[in-house]
Amino acid sequence: MACLLRKCEELRVLVHGLGGTADHIHLVCSIPPSLAVSEAVEQLKGVSSHFVNHREGGEKVLYWGRGYGALTCRRGDLGRVMAYAANQKEHHSSGRLSEEMERTISLGSEQREASLPDPM
Repeated sequence: MACLLRKCEELRVLVHGLGGTADHIHLVCSIPPSLAVSEAVEQLKGVSSHFVNHREGGEKVLYWGRGYGALTCRRGDLGRVMAYAANQKEHHSSGRLSEEMERTISLGSEQREASLPDPM
């Protein structure tokens, strides 16, 4: 995940939290207004797949799916969202997923942004 943090720094994306499981990640961040969400996601997917696919001795090939989910949250909810992202393995292993934060959106090959109420 260090490659994601370096790319976020390069893009001026402020990382609040990062967590994941074997098949997906949750990144809690603030994206600058000058950067489109879709561009940030594309850049982060690109750097992470390049890292996995080019590491020495690596046998696993990473191909990200085409879609993504992007949610907004109020400042007051940021701590709760950060804790949720940090505890992904626990949530998935115990089957305790937050319906509010773990929405399943079936979109095929589309990209989509979903929003909660107005941010901050």
